[in-house]
Amino acid sequence: KHQLTYSIRKDTFADPRHYQLVRDGLQEAAESWASVCDITFTYVDSPDPLFWVVLDENMINSLATSFFPGSGTRELKVGPALFKPDCPYTVAGAMRHELGHVLGFAHEFNMKGYQLTSALEPLASVMSYPHYFNKDLRGYHMPLTKFDEEGAMKLYSMRKKDKVDMTTK
Repeated sequence: KHQLTYSIRKDTFADPRHYQLVRDGLQEAAESWASVCDITFTYVDSPDPLFWVVLDENMINSLATSFFPGSGTRELKVGPALFKPDCPYTVAGAMRHELGHVLGFAHEFNMKGYQLTSALEPLASVMSYPHYFNKDLRGYHMPLTKFDEEGAMKLYSMRKKDKVDMTTK
């Protein structure tokens, strides 16, 4: 398996409970992706991980943001709204979505030619935003779906001939 390393900037978290929620959420999310493709996300206590996880107190309108492979930025940022009781997702669910971006997956609704055909369609991928269609959503776990699993296996197959090197910085 290809190992992608990350470290969490603990000094950006004023509340140690939030740091622990993010660390635990990332671990759960990483295990989800590792179960379906040839990539592992590994926490390291190192000054030189592949990417950093930080709390950005200035992120008012976003729960979290991430980066795509090949971009110059190597930060997964979480905002304070992720820890509010009315957050539509669990921390692990939001991290599962953000790690999807790290793997190169875009939002489903940003795909060329995408048209919403059902109110249930946003639940078809971890890369969707179901809270846009259900304003009462709270604590949704955002599991990987069959659609996500198939995409991850196609891009990051466990077969030797299909391996992709994502470890370069």
